[in-house]
Amino acid sequence: MAHTAANSTNKNPIIIEVFDADIEISRSPITVKAILFQSAAAGDVFALQDGIIITSQVVVTLAQNISGGSVYQYFGPDGHTFDKLYFDTSEVQSGLSAGDRVIIYLK
Repeated sequence: MAHTAANSTNKNPIIIEVFDADIEISRSPITVKAILFQSAAAGDVFALQDGIIITSQVVVTLAQNISGGSVYQYFGPDGHTFDKLYFDTSEVQSGLSAGDRVIIYLK
């Protein structure tokens, strides 16, 4: 049976595999231990913001330099707490498509 790409934002780890719409990961404080970005192509960029509005700030950016590789951001054993966390497709994605995947590990 073939794998069907989907987003799962209500459990640990959070998995993002579909990048064609904005995703509200958390609108309240959330502690992240690590983020794994598995990319199918060189040049892919994944970023998270603290909101989905013009004045929001990018809080995490992961860029892939090789095809079929992974980029890992570790925030330490206590993790890093973000006030809010969103994926805004119009602001922070570049080259994300089928075959790409982000796994967000929570504390």
